[in-house]
Formats: sequence, C-alpha cells, structure tokens
Amino acid sequence: MKKDIQALLKRSLDHDVVFAPSKDNGTNAILTKFPLLLPYLFGENSFETYKKEAQKRKLTVGLYNSETIAFDVDTPEDVKTYYKKIEKDQF
Repeated sequence: MKKDIQALLKRSLDHDVVFAPSKDNGTNAILTKFPLLLPYLFGENSFETYKKEAQKRKLTVGLYNSETIAFDVDTPEDVKTYYKKIEKDQF
C-alpha cells in the first residue's frame, strides 16, 4: 500500500487530480492538489462521472491503476479472495 500512496503522490506532481479506479468502474482513490477541486460524486460508474467533472472544470487528470487499490470487498466472495491474497502476501 505504501507503494500505491507514493505512486499517487508522484502523479499528483503533474496533474490537478489523480484517480485510481476500482474494477467495476468506480473510484477507489482520488488525490487532488487542492481541497474541494471536485464535489463528491458517489454511485455507479463514478470513475467516468469524476473524469467528466474534472474535464468540465478544465483540470489535468492523472490515472493510477493498481490491483490493490482497485480491489473492493463488497461480497462474501470478495472477502474470501482478500484472505487468499493476504495468505499469498499479495497485499
């Protein structure tokens, strides 16, 4: 996770906002250079919604794809997958 945070911070040097999407087109991480650059936009396909809002506000957008950040724990199956990944030291 430390690697992910460092990578997000590095990308933020060149962009107003950096997004890390989830596997289902949601948004699992957002880093902005300044507070409140974007409103909170929850819901299905929030990643696309955030990108459109950032474009509308003429913000430069960076993208960070990470298996660990993209992973959601929403279902019992996700919990099982999480524990398997922990056992294999994949997180």
